[in-house]
Amino acid sequence: MASGYDRIQHNMVSQTETRSSIAIITAANTAKLAAVEYVNNPSNPQIYWNHQEAHWQFNGQAMGLAQSDLVVSNVGWTETQMTQFMGKNVRGLLTRKHELPFYLPEVVSGPDGLSLLGKIYPWMRWNEGYFAGIQNVDKAGNWIQLFGHLRTEAAIDAPYPKTDEDQAAEILARLGRRGHTINTYAEAANQGKLLTGKYLDEVGTWTRVMQSRARGRVMFACFDPGGNCFFSWPLKPVDARDDLGVRSVGV
Repeated sequence: MASGYDRIQHNMVSQTETRSSIAIITAANTAKLAAVEYVNNPSNPQIYWNHQEAHWQFNGQAMGLAQSDLVVSNVGWTETQMTQFMGKNVRGLLTRKHELPFYLPEVVSGPDGLSLLGKIYPWMRWNEGYFAGIQNVDKAGNWIQLFGHLRTEAAIDAPYPKTDEDQAAEILARLGRRGHTINTYAEAANQGKLLTGKYLDEVGTWTRVMQSRARGRVMFACFDPGGNCFFSWPLKPVDARDDLGVRSVGV
């Protein structure tokens, strides 16, 4: 992820005046240092918060947002809780039973936030045309907005494979959790890359993104090793495949 800050910093500095360039470089350095500290001690709530605050304040400049739009709220998890759901170190995140924490600001959580995420993660190769018709809604058409401190399954391959849409919904209900939106999925995957060296669903699997729909159909998504995020919606509700699973979002 540090190299990602370098790439964004280079693009931003080349387009700005000297005074603002200094501010961008300073914010980028702060974000990189906070990210390194977080990777070394991922289950410490203060270190996690420092990383999220620096990450969003730096990337707010790429998105053209004010710092006040991206204030990171207090962390509700204790270090004991974070150790329990993350494992004792980053290697623990590679097992199915552990979870990945991430933060998504409210301003980035709706369909308009997809273009903002595309600006801070240009390697996802999103463009405005990708987002036409996407709605973050549940099966009943109720608007869904997931933001704040969240967590999801950290395993690279999608959990709960070979499930159709109804079975995926039953799993989420049993867990007492939501499915992902494209917004939460993209942010979680990029945070996963920072901690584990791989994106969620890198190469091998796809995740059914239960809270994002296009043309009335639930979307599904994956990443390639270069960070390109693919998503589409030709799935039928009855489709169940070995390489298709579902991830949950908890708080």
